[in-house]
Amino acid sequence: MKKLFAMVASALAMAAFFGCEDLLSRTIPDEGDRILSFFVPGETASALIHDDKITLSLGQGSRTVVPSITFSDGATVIPVSREYAYGTFGIGIEALWNGIVAADAAGRLAAHVEDLVRGTQGFKAPALNRAIDFSNGMTGFLVVSGAGAVRLYKIGVVPEPEPEPEPEPEPEPEPEPEPEPARPEIISFGFLREHRNNNSLAEDAHGVIEGNIINVVARIRPDLPLPDSQHSLVIAFELSPESILRFGNRQTGHILVSGGVPAVSIAVGGHFDVHVVRGSEWTSYRVYVRFEH
Repeated sequence: MKKLFAMVASALAMAAFFGCEDLLSRTIPDEGDRILSFFVPGETASALIHDDKITLSLGQGSRTVVPSITFSDGATVIPVSREYAYGTFGIGIEALWNGIVAADAAGRLAAHVEDLVRGTQGFKAPALNRAIDFSNGMTGFLVVSGAGAVRLYKIGVVPEPEPEPEPEPEPEPEPEPEPEPARPEIISFGFLREHRNNNSLAEDAHGVIEGNIINVVARIRPDLPLPDSQHSLVIAFELSPESILRFGNRQTGHILVSGGVPAVSIAVGGHFDVHVVRGSEWTSYRVYVRFEH
């Protein structure tokens, strides 16, 4: 290593006579201090290698890994990281990093590295076999060419994009409550004049349903007297779906069946009961009939 830096010093001295830029370009070719490839396990994309920096794309769980590096023939690579600082130069990473970065910015990196090497008793370039935490901002690599040129590569890590939050599942819609089945009921009730047994009526008699009470006004033809005791009429009705009509026992008239249709013998001033049944459900109605002209 001392021999390499002696060559750098000799090259710099000759540069004063022959011209610095021309001499260094001929004696220290650029390709002699280059990192050619850089790989770390767990990378999510290939490393991007520039003149003075390397950009890594790493997953969240792959920030501390052992890198695999290829570099120019005859060159030496010295890691600059928290894991290597004390073991290589005997100083902490903050002081080591700040000194190297400042020297690089001032254009005296080679001289600064030579000072570090001279100041480290028994200096030996470390083997690249330790895991390095690349999430630490103070991480880089020095590449020393066989001719003594030194290049600093700073390491940057591309932040892994935050995973898109999984959309919260849409709340399950609460099931609509099952509508309570409507009770079995009478939709319409009365006596239609068109039935031959109802020819005593002057017009159709439609009942008024209020709750469980049905009131029917039956108008008798003017040429007939009003009933004085009983009067028989055929019922016309409409029920809720799947319901049947049954007649109760509490009544002052009595039910007849005429031609397959129910007829009721109604006591003047009286009433009768009917029930609408569907399965095990039933609804009772009381029917009042009033005769008038």
